[in-house]
Amino acid sequence: MPTWWSMRWAAVRGWGPWLSELGYPRPREDRGPVDIGYATCHFHLPLDAVGGDRVILVGPTPSRARGFGFAAQEGETWVLSAFGVGKYDHPPDDPDALREFAAEFAPEDVGPVIRRATPVDDVATYRFKHSVWRRYELLQRLPDGILSIGDALCCFNPIYGSGMTVAAVTADLLDEVLRRGTADLPRRYYRRVGRMLRVPWWLTKVSDVTLPPVPVGSPPVKSFLYLGADRVFRAAATDRAAAATFLDVLNMDKSPLHMLKPRVAAATIGLTGRSGRRSHGAAPSGVRAR
Repeated sequence: MPTWWSMRWAAVRGWGPWLSELGYPRPREDRGPVDIGYATCHFHLPLDAVGGDRVILVGPTPSRARGFGFAAQEGETWVLSAFGVGKYDHPPDDPDALREFAAEFAPEDVGPVIRRATPVDDVATYRFKHSVWRRYELLQRLPDGILSIGDALCCFNPIYGSGMTVAAVTADLLDEVLRRGTADLPRRYYRRVGRMLRVPWWLTKVSDVTLPPVPVGSPPVKSFLYLGADRVFRAAATDRAAAATFLDVLNMDKSPLHMLKPRVAAATIGLTGRSGRRSHGAAPSGVRAR
C-alpha cells in the first residue's frame, strides 16, 4: 500500500501507477509525439528595440521546423525562447549561438536586433518528447480523496504556453464543482475537466501534426493543416484585429470560433488584400503585437 506522502507526490507526477496497487484501473493515455527542444535566455535591449512591438512570434514551417518567441519584459529586459522539432533542430545552449539560431529566420528588422542584444543570464534548455492526456474522465471507478491537476492530468507541448493556463482553468473548475458539494466529486470533476481539455488538446495536436519531423499524419494532411495555420499567422502579422483575436485564442481567453468573426475571417482568407503582405519585415508564420 503506498504511503500518503508517496501518493501526494504521485499526484504531481501522474499517479496512474498507484491506481493499480489500490485495485483501480489506470486511465487511458492519449499521446502526441513531438520531440521538441527549446532554449530560453534573457537579453538587455531598449523597450522600443523593434519599433514599438512588444511581442514577436515566429512559427515553424514545413521547410524549417524551428521558431521562437521574443517578448519585452520589465527593466529593458527581453526574453527569447527558441525551439526546434526533431533533434537536429534543437536550439543551442550558448547565448551567442542562440541569438544566431533565432536571427537566421527572424523578420528583417528583428534579426539585427537579436544579434546585438546583450545576454543577462545563462540559457535554460528543456526537451519534451510527447504530449500526454490521462483520460481519468473515462474511468468507471475512482478513489475518493485525491485528484490530478496540471501536468499530472494533461501535459502539453510547452511552446504553446497552454499548460499553466489549463492548470489555472482546472483549478477554477474544481472550485465550481466543490461549491456543489463533495458527493461523487472525482467523477464530476474529471467530466468537467475532460470537456474543457478537448479544445486545447485538439489545437496543439493539429499544430504539431503540421511539422514534418512529427511522425503523425500523411504529407497531404500536413500540407492542408499548415496552409490554414499559415494564413492565420500571416493575417495576424498585418491585421490588428486578427492578431488580438489570435492571442486571445492562444491564451484561452476566447474560443477558436472567434477566428470566424467576419472582420478576422476576412483578413485570414485574404478578402481585405492584406493577409499576404509583409508589414515591418514580418516573416511568414509570424505574429507581432504591441
